[in-house]
Amino acid sequence: MKYVYGIAAIFVVASVLIYWLYPEVWLTDLLAVVAALLSFSAAVYAWQRVRISKKEGIVWLLLCLGLLLWLGGEAIWFYLEAVLGEEPFPSAADYSWLLGYPVLFLAFLFEYKRLDVDIGLKRKLIVFLAVVVAGIIMVWALLYPIAVYPDISSVERFLDLAYPVGDLALLYVVLLVTSVYLGGRLGRAWLIISLGFVVYSLADLGFSYLQWEETYFSGHPIDLLWLIGDAIVFVGAALYRHAYEKIV
Repeated sequence: MKYVYGIAAIFVVASVLIYWLYPEVWLTDLLAVVAALLSFSAAVYAWQRVRISKKEGIVWLLLCLGLLLWLGGEAIWFYLEAVLGEEPFPSAADYSWLLGYPVLFLAFLFEYKRLDVDIGLKRKLIVFLAVVVAGIIMVWALLYPIAVYPDISSVERFLDLAYPVGDLALLYVVLLVTSVYLGGRLGRAWLIISLGFVVYSLADLGFSYLQWEETYFSGHPIDLLWLIGDAIVFVGAALYRHAYEKIV
């Protein structure tokens, strides 16, 4: 597993240096594609090992499909902006990203159902309250201001609202899975994957806010959060396969 941590660390450090020293659009867009490819490849690597287990195989297949859709979004964004020189937002890339949300939601939900562990009323209440508090903050700080802001198109308004709502739904099932996995090799891997999705959500929120403020640009430092999220998921998925092979 040391090489996995090494790849993730080298990628993150290289990305930070590129954003600091040479944040050219084609290069930062390419980094996003490479990062998404890393997380998707690691998920496929894990799925190839666990697919012998029907329920677990379905969970990881859904995770692979969701990450593939997000990889497709990054690839389309790169092609539109870096190759064609067109405005990538809003664009077909958003369809690919948005389609990934329900697939990934089902992946985490099925994993929670598969485990069939009663986390107890206290943990359920903590998860519920965490999502409610996050939702209230999101509505107050971002969703309502975007909804009533007059100077953006209806498509941009929909997308600026859809991503945070999708992230909130993902946060709910991510927290459910996290509340079950509190130990063990497999649990540690899922906790790392869940952390990666939390980082994705922070990146999406930052993007929506900056897009609404009309201060976002490709190569903005906020993009590093997506790259870091991909690196974290890459580590978590690879660790899951490694842990699975130790157990089975």
